[in-house]
Amino acid sequence: MNLDAAPDLAEQTQGKKKRRTVRALLWATLWATVLLGLLMVNFAPRLISEQAAIEAAIAKSEEAIQPTLPKKIDELTTLVAIHHIGRKVQFDVVVDLGKAASRPTSFAAQLRALVLPKVCNSEMVQSLRIGASYEYIYRDEESNDLGSFIISNSDCQNLTK
Repeated sequence: MNLDAAPDLAEQTQGKKKRRTVRALLWATLWATVLLGLLMVNFAPRLISEQAAIEAAIAKSEEAIQPTLPKKIDELTTLVAIHHIGRKVQFDVVVDLGKAASRPTSFAAQLRALVLPKVCNSEMVQSLRIGASYEYIYRDEESNDLGSFIISNSDCQNLTK
């Protein structure tokens, strides 16, 4: 054995270790991918069907309410439309500012403070608990934006704390 052969042997051993490490990583990646695929096949339909069930329930509620619109809520407000985007239900409300004493500067914030406890202490909270949210959109009689806000389950949880 000559002196030049020794480094070649060390390089070959190191090269074999690198190849084994790369091979082990590739196999681990392959098995992780297979495992992830199996998990997605078994659990993804359940998640998709749960989301579809929530959206179907929202659509059914929407269909039940729409024929009753427009609906006078009180002396100043009228619910004129309801629709949903995914899990978010949107309520379009018209406010008769002619009957209001004045237009408050923080209109949406004041209404949110009034609406939030009513939603959180009603049957509507059940929908929030399974992932729905409610958006209230307020306009005046000429469709000028007066503000909007969203209520979700976390808002009700924060209210009770």
